[in-house]
Amino acid sequence: MRAEVTPWQVPPRFLHLCNNELHLWRFKLDQEKEPGTACQIMLSTEELLRADRLLDQRKRNQFIRARVYLKSILGKYLHVKPDQVQFQYNAYGKPSLSERHQSSLIFNLSHSGDWGVLAVCGEMAVGVDVEKIDPEIRFSLLGENYFNEREKLLLKLYSTPRKRRGFYRLWTQKEALLKLLGTGFRINNQNDVKFLQYTSFPLTAAYICSVAFKGKISRIKKIHLPDIALFYQ
Repeated sequence: MRAEVTPWQVPPRFLHLCNNELHLWRFKLDQEKEPGTACQIMLSTEELLRADRLLDQRKRNQFIRARVYLKSILGKYLHVKPDQVQFQYNAYGKPSLSERHQSSLIFNLSHSGDWGVLAVCGEMAVGVDVEKIDPEIRFSLLGENYFNEREKLLLKLYSTPRKRRGFYRLWTQKEALLKLLGTGFRINNQNDVKFLQYTSFPLTAAYICSVAFKGKISRIKKIHLPDIALFYQ
């Protein structure tokens, strides 16, 4: 049974995850404008150090803004301020909520170009990936080098006009799976990929997004957050 996927909608006044529901948030990242002090005080010392290690100013701005959205949204679920949201990391660097929150929320964040996406659900493994479609990239070569036999076959099934978008659909599904597993760029056990479900769709005209989840999801609620200030009105 495929999950129901809603249209993009405004953030609800009160955040509540129903059983077997996944919330998918999208938000715009302004990479050109320097994040202000109000943004940076939401980040921990460790997060600010990570941002400072990014020499590319656009990537630094993107990281800071994505982190601000992540902590602001999760803070709403947890009923705490963004700077009070704390994380812990597994051996491969995958973040999860700190045990101090005593929460069953599971999340995964991805950002590419001007857009960020956050998947949130309860007690279920989830991975999300978004990619900006590059009209110049040699996708056939990438597919040949990185796709498994099944993925190569699926790519061949796309018609020529749809093959580039088909590549990004398969690529984001692969990345979402790896992020769900949280084991880096490898799959330790083929049993890990059993019972997985994928949902792929355009995030905007030039972006493809895929969500992977292991378990029963009956509804994916898509939420568009045009401005983080909406959370503080």
